[in-house]
Amino acid sequence: MKDIERHFLDGIFDPAAQQAALRHIADECDARAAHLMVADGARNLLQSTFTCEVDPDFAQLEHDFQPINPRVAAIPFMKAGKASRDKDYITREEIARDQTYQELILPMGFGHMSAVPLLNNARGTAGIALHRSMEEDEFSDETAERQEQLVRAALPALDLAAKLEHMQARTLLAKLADHVIAFVTSRAGWILEASDSADLLFSMRILRRLPDGRFAFCNRPDQIAYERLTGASQPASGRFVCRGRAPAHTWLCTVYPVPCFGAIEVSGPILVTFERAGGARALDKKLAAAVFGLTRAEADIASELMAGQSLADIATARGIAISTARTHLARLFSKTGTTRQPELVLALSDLLERRPG
Repeated sequence: MKDIERHFLDGIFDPAAQQAALRHIADECDARAAHLMVADGARNLLQSTFTCEVDPDFAQLEHDFQPINPRVAAIPFMKAGKASRDKDYITREEIARDQTYQELILPMGFGHMSAVPLLNNARGTAGIALHRSMEEDEFSDETAERQEQLVRAALPALDLAAKLEHMQARTLLAKLADHVIAFVTSRAGWILEASDSADLLFSMRILRRLPDGRFAFCNRPDQIAYERLTGASQPASGRFVCRGRAPAHTWLCTVYPVPCFGAIEVSGPILVTFERAGGARALDKKLAAAVFGLTRAEADIASELMAGQSLADIATARGIAISTARTHLARLFSKTGTTRQPELVLALSDLLERRPG
């Protein structure tokens, strides 16, 4: 158990160690594969790690079948720390007629499953499943009990990963405190951390709190715009105007998916910032050029990315090929020490033009 726990803790930053922990559990339980799965409260799949080789298209298939997958539908009824097997929620006759089993699960060789949720509540699910092919024996009660013991070794790593995400969120908010009102939320809409002034948006009826603790936009068009950015399998950066009841209560909302801190993603954090419309500040391109050694073209593209434009829109507006725009972006990453657009935006956020007065 201690070896598995150590591998999971190392696996926060080392995917190979995470794989070693999962393989150890699979071998102990005579399983073809072990599967670490993390999903948020809306059942958005945040992480899906297997110990075996899987079809390159499996991740997309897994996402596509998510709404009709009987195994996913059974998750709310699974008890944390206890093994659930296929026989607990579906019969062999139903399996023979079920599209997900016939087109996804059985072709992958995962006909028998024993899953142990480690966390399972309104905010999300994390668990480890074991798989065997349909030709092999089902998981026995003894094997399921052994699995329950072994997978507990992952709990310290999941707890630490969640704490690291919160630390990362607080660091982001501290960096942006002088510029905007900001939240770091989960994919499903729970607020992980928020600026001290965040209550202003609720009092202005820009946002509202739902009974289950999540937040939502008061205006339906604003909520649709937000979900369009965050609801896909891969959330996108973007910006839209949102409004409260009074005409003066108009804000620019910008959404940035936050890069995962390590190899275990717990909440799928998203940075959501608000600044008053008409008062948004642009990148100080001269300062950015001086600090990071940017060329004029690189500074222009960085400024447009900061304004929430996509790389494709920037290329079209500037009359350049998308490949040229990607070359500029690669140079921006190199010069700023970043690897993704949200990281780039955050790195440049201290270089906004100062407002008069």
